[in-house]
Amino acid sequence: MVPKQHWLEQFRSGALQIESLEWDDVDIRTHAYANSAIAIGRLTQTATYADNRADGAFRVTAVAVGHGGSWYLAAAHYSPIAAAGRPQ
Repeated sequence: MVPKQHWLEQFRSGALQIESLEWDDVDIRTHAYANSAIAIGRLTQTATYADNRADGAFRVTAVAVGHGGSWYLAAAHYSPIAAAGRPQ
């Protein structure tokens, strides 16, 4: 778990430098009764964190809530996808 302030600080400080992000295999489900949406997909990133490579592929679940005509990220979960042939 990464607390919200730490998550934001890695961007503010420049410690996390994202070169590219690619979303694919995305399934989005909206729920009108709760004004929410859930997106599940694969995210592939090319990045560095504190000058160390942070490339990877992740299964991501993102939950967004609609309010006042805008959408807000309420929660996100990232799980690394193991590389083929690499022990788990």
